[in-house]
Amino acid sequence: MSGDEELAKDLGPLAALTIGVGTMIGAGIFVLPGEAITRAGSFAILSFVLGGGIALLTALSASELGTAMPRSGGAYFYVNEALGPLFGSIAGWANWLGLAFASAFYMVGFGEYVVDIAGLPDAFVVASVTVPWIKFIGFLAAALFVLVNYIGAKETGRLQNVIVIVLVLILSVFTVYGATRAQPANIPGAQGLTPMLETTGLIFVSYLGFVQITSVAEEIKEPGKNLPRAVIGSVVIVTAIYALVLVVMSAAVERGTSPRCRRPATSRSSRWPAC
Repeated sequence: MSGDEELAKDLGPLAALTIGVGTMIGAGIFVLPGEAITRAGSFAILSFVLGGGIALLTALSASELGTAMPRSGGAYFYVNEALGPLFGSIAGWANWLGLAFASAFYMVGFGEYVVDIAGLPDAFVVASVTVPWIKFIGFLAAALFVLVNYIGAKETGRLQNVIVIVLVLILSVFTVYGATRAQPANIPGAQGLTPMLETTGLIFVSYLGFVQITSVAEEIKEPGKNLPRAVIGSVVIVTAIYALVLVVMSAAVERGTSPRCRRPATSRSSRWPAC
């Protein structure tokens, strides 16, 4: 591709927004809240809010860069323009590795839920090789998303819209139903400022993803208007969702009955510790 050619602008404002929201709402919110509450108590809510505030500062910078240079590549393109190809390559590979590890974390979390909900055993055997169900399901899900992204940005945006709407609906139903069972007495005590800050570092992975909107800036319609709205809006929306989920989870789950401390009846895996 020559430098004069541009990518098709197939992504509208909703698709751009859902790229950020969908990338952030993953295993982070479905797996980490129990650990966060265990570490920080009621201050876990503040940990997620603080994480969102830190992410918002980065979002402001990312939206400025994306608006000034609406080109695909994100961090790689910006660093390459500012410091040259060597540092641009380092930034690009670091970004790719970070996304790979985060995606693996999300897929493992997804696999755990499928295994526990379906009541599957820990593993199955194929040609004398033991294959863990969690890793197998995670691999299939990852392969599906790679295939969809390979097909094209328009198809990816459509699928992302569906996934994000489903995720938001699930969390909305959980929040509304959980609020009817909430009891202030269930909210654990605060564990202090230091555990809160440590927990913020742990759960910050839940906010990784909004910068990926800038990686497809060249494919967004009217990027000068839609890109900053999508980047900043996705962080604000996700922070609000996380805070509401943590409040409801803290108040609706009785102390000593956290899923982290209970082994499901259908699960024979040692990953569910006894408290």
